[in-house]
Amino acid sequence: MTVLGCKVKVEEAERFKAATKARGTNPNAVFKACMEQYLEKYDPLPNQEDPE
Repeated sequence: MTVLGCKVKVEEAERFKAATKARGTNPNAVFKACMEQYLEKYDPLPNQEDPE
């Protein structure tokens, strides 16, 4: 496993945390789902296993 991150304004981060919490999820779950959808469409290395 590894950690990915991005810099955002504090106000945006707080709004995002609140929005995900209000919908019964969290930022990590939303980021992971977005990443999975992106890779389904654009993965340059399909069918690669995670080395860990």
